[in-house]
Amino acid sequence: MTSNQIDEVIERLQQNVSVIAETVNEEFGSSTDTVESVGDTGTEVARELGVAVAAAAADEEPEPELLDVPDAGLAPKRYSQIFQKFLEYQNHHYTWQDVQGRLVPESIILTLTPEDISRFFNLKAYGKMYPGVSDFPTGCRSSTLTVYKKAISYFSPRCGMQWDNVARTGNPTRSSQVNKVVKNVKKHEVRHQGVESKARRPIEWREFTGLLEIMRDNAHKETTVLGKRKQILGKTLFSLQWHMISRMDDMCHLSFENVTNNPSFPFALCLRLRWSKNISEERESPQQIMLGAMDPRVCVLLNLASFVEYTHVVKLPEPSRFIFGTISAAQKTITAILKKAVANDGFTGSGGMIGTHSFRKGPATYASRCGLGREVISKRGRWRNNQKMVDIYIDMNVPLPDAQAAAKLCGPRGACKYTLKRDSQISFTWLLNKCVPGNLAAFGPDVAKTLALPLLWGAFEDHRVDLMNLEDSQAPHLEAILKEHILEAYVEEYGVLRDGWENPVERVGLLPQGHGAQLNMLELRRDEDQDARTGEDRDVPNVQGQGQSSEEATTAIISNQISSQKRVEEVTADLMNELGRISLGFSRQFANIHNAIKRIALQPVTRPTRTLPPPEVVPDVGALELTAPPVRLYRGIKNLHDLWQEYEFGLGGHKAARDFTREDRGKVKFVYSRRKVFWDVVCKLIAAGNTSDSAIDLIYNIYGRAQGVTYILRKLAQDRRSGGHPRLQY
Repeated sequence: MTSNQIDEVIERLQQNVSVIAETVNEEFGSSTDTVESVGDTGTEVARELGVAVAAAAADEEPEPELLDVPDAGLAPKRYSQIFQKFLEYQNHHYTWQDVQGRLVPESIILTLTPEDISRFFNLKAYGKMYPGVSDFPTGCRSSTLTVYKKAISYFSPRCGMQWDNVARTGNPTRSSQVNKVVKNVKKHEVRHQGVESKARRPIEWREFTGLLEIMRDNAHKETTVLGKRKQILGKTLFSLQWHMISRMDDMCHLSFENVTNNPSFPFALCLRLRWSKNISEERESPQQIMLGAMDPRVCVLLNLASFVEYTHVVKLPEPSRFIFGTISAAQKTITAILKKAVANDGFTGSGGMIGTHSFRKGPATYASRCGLGREVISKRGRWRNNQKMVDIYIDMNVPLPDAQAAAKLCGPRGACKYTLKRDSQISFTWLLNKCVPGNLAAFGPDVAKTLALPLLWGAFEDHRVDLMNLEDSQAPHLEAILKEHILEAYVEEYGVLRDGWENPVERVGLLPQGHGAQLNMLELRRDEDQDARTGEDRDVPNVQGQGQSSEEATTAIISNQISSQKRVEEVTADLMNELGRISLGFSRQFANIHNAIKRIALQPVTRPTRTLPPPEVVPDVGALELTAPPVRLYRGIKNLHDLWQEYEFGLGGHKAARDFTREDRGKVKFVYSRRKVFWDVVCKLIAAGNTSDSAIDLIYNIYGRAQGVTYILRKLAQDRRSGGHPRLQY
């Protein structure tokens, strides 16, 4: 023990002695001299104690205590709170902080049995410890019970053991009795007898692109720099999340060093997601390719470059090593942006809840519909499969299926590469220093060189749309301040904009092809010379790979088929969009027709009456005998709609109840009085603006659709005596 440590011990002891002296003075009224003498004595004792401690430390230094890291650390807060509720149910009163600090005696935990856990689960799900056959789990879902099961198992000293019913030892959460409770709750959920699911559904491609457009429009409407940056952040993060089939948490933990250049294909980037709950070792985090997209709304290269460069242009500080800022702030921002975009009037969803996890489910579903196999999707999404020993020796980097998945996730128009045109005079030195200085500082020259071309293409494309007053639903691609910054740097270096708006960057379609471990990028480039000779557009393939393919002749043969397939996909996408617009138009027309019919139903109806023919037309023999329809009310009517039909028009050719005279009502006095309460309520609802069908449906909703007519009539009479049902007051 050092002298500084001894002095610290002496100082703490002196403080304790001073407190004791003050207490003695307050209790016994000791003089100041007595207090000082106590303090001096305490100081001497403290110094002697410190010297003794030092001597003991010098004689024998204790061995450091070896702690088991998982058990010595604090337990997760969520698990601690759940286990505290379970202990409180068992009449063991501890705070969740005690549980988190592992202050609960092990003897209490070892006494837990499957019966205790089953009763606790039943109480949570059914509201009673011993539910019957007619009880339904309306308290929680099976997923909640699964989390509770994991939390209780986390604190069990025998968490890795199966429960032994004979020896009554092991982990009680791993017993058949507890699993049966969870299984029964799942059965009720399938039959819609439990709590409704709150899981977020997969987002569709049309909804995904619509949300990106809303975020883009919101960015242009924002008046503050921070507001614009938040919207651009949301668009960039969600497009990356879609392209990588990742979680929001993975994207928030994405750092600048995780983005690297692709050594085989300079027009693409590589991304390594190191922060995911599925990743427990380094080999489970492979290098995955990032490709540009022909659809600029979902192009991750364009969105990432514009976000980083906009942050640099507006001179916003970047306090974090993560791309999207501090993790907690990024998560809050993304959640708020998504809620605002979904609530926008321009967003048309297909029903169901959408959350951040929808952007992981959505691309997985979309890739499956595009024909990708489950194993390829699992690799792209970094899901764990049932591993075998051989998997340890297999490299996780699989370029061909990963590139095919990335190309499919670029949308119906496919992937692309950005490249300078042949006659362009732009140098990469100018691109790095003038066009993307922010990306250069953040990622380095290799990555910035790849991101510079999409950014330059976006600036010139926006300039072309503005100059020609075009209506492009996908523009603008960049914020105005960023576009002006790039164009001004171009004019300063090269004098004028070429031909007013000609873009020095072109996009070339890509199609990943290969055999085995060989990945080739088939370029679908337009042959301008052939177009000039024949007057027709033709896509000519060009192969760029990890080593030039020896099967270029075969590639040329299938090029027409590939080009035709791309055209079919584009036409299909256009037809689906047109079908959506037509469907929306029909929906609006049907809504107008429905409103018109509803207004007609509310108007009074003129009923035709039967009149006698003129006297001169009536023959003398067999004169026409007209008799009034019989007065009768049917018994045994099974539903309220027939009961109203009887009032309005009559049943079976009998007289309508609404046309009964005083004498007619006297003939069926008892039945008429029983049914009149229903007819009066419906007439009142119709006068308030409802149709007869909607009024009857409202009565069914109040008293139960499964109830009989007699029961509902009796309830209506009871409510009328008390002033009427509150929902039927008009």
